[in-house]
Amino acid sequence: MGKALDPPSRNLADPEWQKKTSDGAIMNVILLGGESAGLSAAMPANDLSPEQLKALVKLIRSFEVKTGQ
Repeated sequence: MGKALDPPSRNLADPEWQKKTSDGAIMNVILLGGESAGLSAAMPANDLSPEQLKALVKLIRSFEVKTGQ
């Protein structure tokens, strides 16, 4: 289903995106929605506790594909 999204979903495993994107930027998009960051309005704002938000950022960071391994 994700392949049919317009715009397509971000590749969270991309090492370049992981390097250039701060935890704060990820948190802002999750909390405020994509449109608030100039991204897709299809990403809604989410009301998460600080603990949930921290766990979600940790999960997103775990998707990174390590190069050279």
